[in-house]
Order: sequence, then C-alpha cells, then structure tokens
Amino acid sequence: MKQAKSRLPEIAALLIIVLLSIAANLPEYMVEKLIDRDIVLGVLGASVVIALFHHLRFLLFITMVALIAGANMPGGLAAALGIDPAVLVAVLVLVVAISLLNYVFLLMPTGDKQSKMDTIFSRKAVLSAVIEGNHHKLARLMEINAEINFNHEGAVPLLIAAEKGNPDIVHTLVKHGADFWVRNEEGKTPMEVALAKGFARVAEILHYAAEGKQIAA
Repeated sequence: MKQAKSRLPEIAALLIIVLLSIAANLPEYMVEKLIDRDIVLGVLGASVVIALFHHLRFLLFITMVALIAGANMPGGLAAALGIDPAVLVAVLVLVVAISLLNYVFLLMPTGDKQSKMDTIFSRKAVLSAVIEGNHHKLARLMEINAEINFNHEGAVPLLIAAEKGNPDIVHTLVKHGADFWVRNEEGKTPMEVALAKGFARVAEILHYAAEGKQIAA
C-alpha cells in the first residue's frame, strides 16, 4: 500500500500528459471556445519535461516526445510525410496505458526486476524485517526488488543482520546482492562483526560470499 502511494505522483503525471495530448488534438470546433490550444501545448511540453526529471524513464520520455511532436505536426507536413496525427495520438494513449499497467505490475512479485525499489518506506520495511529477524517479510521484499544496499541514518541491513547473528537473514541479503564489504563506524565488515560476536555460521556465509563460492543454505 505504501509503495502504491509512492507511485501516485508518477501515475498522475502520465494521466496529465495523455489528457493534455488528447485535448491538444481535439477538433477546433470542440475547443475553440473552451481552451487555447497554444496554452495546452505549452503546458503539455512543460509536463513532459517535468516528467522526464521526476517520474518517467528516459526511453519512455523519448517515445512520448516523438509521438507528441508527430501528433502536433502541421497538417500539410503530416500529409506530405504520410503521417496520420490521429493514429499517433492513439499510439501515445496506448504507450501511456502500457506504462500504467507496468506500474501496477511493479507492485507484484511478477513485476520488472531491473529497477530497484528504493524509497523511505522500502528502506524502513527492509530494516524492520532484518531487525525483527522476519525472513518471510524480507523474502517478500526481495521479490519486489527492494534495495538492500543503503545506509539509512547509520543503519545498514547486512551489518545489522551480522550484529544480530541471524544466518537466514544474512544468507538472503547476500544472495540478493548485499555488499559484504560495507563497513560500520568502527571500520569493521559484516564478517568481522560476526566473528567478534562469535556468530560462526554468519561468518561462514559471509566468508563464502567473499570468496565467490556457492553459499550453503
């Protein structure tokens, strides 16, 4: 639920862009007394630029700019190039719809695994799972690709797990790419922390990770 809320501004930006694109391409007789097309196009352009820097991925931005430019091409030029603005508007709507679906699926385990989810909420959830030793909760966070390599106000997931001596949590973090060379304020790595605490199994897991060997479950 928290992740869904964190994506609301991004979804809102996409909806604004598609609505402005539709408004900019409505027939003159429908909009001449209601809106100024130049203003709509200006707001549309500004929205796309804002979205580039705050919400949208670069490739999606390029695609949308190309579609918007084509859809608003002068009639004579569009006809000479064989471009139908209405078709481009339809494609633009489709692109936005697909993007919105993608954002929905990112909330589920089957979503995109390429981009890490790194928000204040995801960080607190990861830290909570590590501190509580809640392996099931941590596994779910790994399924939605939550970031684990972070330092949140001095708290680092793998260092906390090593400090607490929980081998299952450490194994899961390392398996999903946790940085086992990270150091605490005393300059100690997670393995050194585990050894100092006498957590042999945790130290073994981290040793195997450092050696690049298969980690036993």
